[in-house]
Amino acid sequence: MRLSPRTSVNRATIAEDAGVATFTATLSSVSSLPVTVDLGFTGTATLTADYTRSGTQIVIAAGSLSGFVTVTAVPDTLFEGGETVVVDITGVTNGTESGTQQATTTIADDDGAPTVTLAVDLANIAENGGVAKFTATLSHASTQSVTVDLGFTGMATLTDDYTPSGTQIVIAPGSLSGFVTVTAVQDTLYEGHETVVVDILAVTNGTETGVQQATTTIVDDDSPPTVTLTVDQATIAENGGVARFTATLSEVSGLPVTVDLGFTGSATATDDYSPSGTQIVIAAGSLSGFVTVTAVQDNVYEGNETVAVHITGVTNGTETGVQQATATILDDDNPPMVTLS
Repeated sequence: MRLSPRTSVNRATIAEDAGVATFTATLSSVSSLPVTVDLGFTGTATLTADYTRSGTQIVIAAGSLSGFVTVTAVPDTLFEGGETVVVDITGVTNGTESGTQQATTTIADDDGAPTVTLAVDLANIAENGGVAKFTATLSHASTQSVTVDLGFTGMATLTDDYTPSGTQIVIAPGSLSGFVTVTAVQDTLYEGHETVVVDILAVTNGTETGVQQATTTIVDDDSPPTVTLTVDQATIAENGGVARFTATLSEVSGLPVTVDLGFTGSATATDDYSPSGTQIVIAAGSLSGFVTVTAVQDNVYEGNETVAVHITGVTNGTETGVQQATATILDDDNPPMVTLS
């Protein structure tokens, strides 16, 4: 009668730090001949790197019912997750395999998933094609690829002000780091220095260390625009006449430009005129803005009076020399008549 060996393992899970599993071949009955069981080893674990085996055959001596080999786990510092060692019977001498015999043990990984930090090599980059490298670094290597998803914020605008090489960093198995680059885009707008802020949104096969964020600043190489001031009417009627004072930029800006105004002259604010505001705000992308001065009617003879408007300060721009524009309110009241008695 042909004997049929069966295989079993004493531990479904063994520790990575030199845990041992015993794989046993058992006969259906004793034999007067030695029974040799040839073994095959598969699974996700790697021979030598993850485990060693005491042999590739089990020889069951004549008169015995069983024999065994052992598998011993090999510790390492790589994150691999649980890995399996699968043992199959590949051949039997002086016996037959009972169906398909297979036994499995799992090596329990004692290395945690790697943590990820994010850093940038340059705090500032030139607007004219400057490049910053954002690097994700693992706390320790992994046998699995680690994918780091990134988010981009900051004052700078994607595409208009910079282009990233990607929105993910994939760190290959066995590697400790990977990176993406951010390249500044040249333009002719004055925008001031603008930041690119990169955050970690998610990590696959790893974890973020706290909140990871890195920033580079694009250094603007465009000068702020200069401002001039003009008026559309040199003279206006006292009876509600309106003069428009316009501030004009030398070129459009990527930032709003605020022009602070001062009012002088022989006319008196409120009594003789009312301004629509004391600032002109020129929106980003626009070339000009204005305020109006409206004359106030009265019945007092004052003669013609001037409203002189000048620039007292500019935000996100500069004044061209000394800018001043003047409108004259034409008095419509007759001089008084004098009688003597």
